[in-house]
Amino acid sequence: MEHPEYDTYEPIWISPQSIQSKYVRKRGEIDLSHRFFGMKFRPVHFNASTNENHEPLQATNNNSVHPKPYSSCALPIDFQDRVTIDLIGYMEGYEFEGGRADNFIIEVGAGRMIPGFEEGLLGHKKGDRFELHVTFPNDYHAASFRNKDVIFKINIIDVERRYA
Repeated sequence: MEHPEYDTYEPIWISPQSIQSKYVRKRGEIDLSHRFFGMKFRPVHFNASTNENHEPLQATNNNSVHPKPYSSCALPIDFQDRVTIDLIGYMEGYEFEGGRADNFIIEVGAGRMIPGFEEGLLGHKKGDRFELHVTFPNDYHAASFRNKDVIFKINIIDVERRYA
């Protein structure tokens, strides 16, 4: 399938914990990926002779077009909440490189973390401190982390939810 309106497609990693890549629009030397993060588009078929747009461009996710604002809440964490955390990861009793983050923002249920991480946040509230035990997947991009059990010490700083 050809996309003449795009010069090139560049793979962008969603997060260090993810092996999935997304392709984003790139024109010349200007990277526009930050403007399209999380949005999905379909090609537009435009007939110049009749000035008709046969297949209008639509975002596939209504929240991408007009997102509802997030508001802090004291409710337990649920899917689609935006959670700000501090975390420290330990493997075999030692803090591992890349396993520490302050004010790290996660959208719960987006699938950008290793399996079990986002689910482990469910039910906790702002101010909670706890340990989360997870295992890196067998197909993780860094071979030294594959199938390794880790413990994350987590401090929940804020829980934000979108309201209708």
